[in-house]
Amino acid sequence: MYEITYAEHKFFTIPALDFPRYATGIDIRKVVEKNMLPRMNTGVAHKDPGIGQVGAGVVSPPANIFEDALIAFADKYGFLKKFSTTIGGSYGTGTIHQSNDRGKG
Repeated sequence: MYEITYAEHKFFTIPALDFPRYATGIDIRKVVEKNMLPRMNTGVAHKDPGIGQVGAGVVSPPANIFEDALIAFADKYGFLKKFSTTIGGSYGTGTIHQSNDRGKG
């Protein structure tokens, strides 16, 4: 995830990986540019209080949300015309791959 995040957290480290700083701030530009999706931990709590967690897993979000977010960001901040010209008017036609890295490396 270090390849697609903005920075490393100042205080949070990962003991199991020899204490690298935790990657933080998923950068939509890097996700689209590098064609790499972040991995996300999920958890599902039982509908009744006191039962606890009933499911968990790791997922990757759909690629199009990052492409759409980047276009919306460029439009909101006035980069869309320049952005469209730079990329030939169409963006997000490539395949985005999942991030499988485990710490820096």
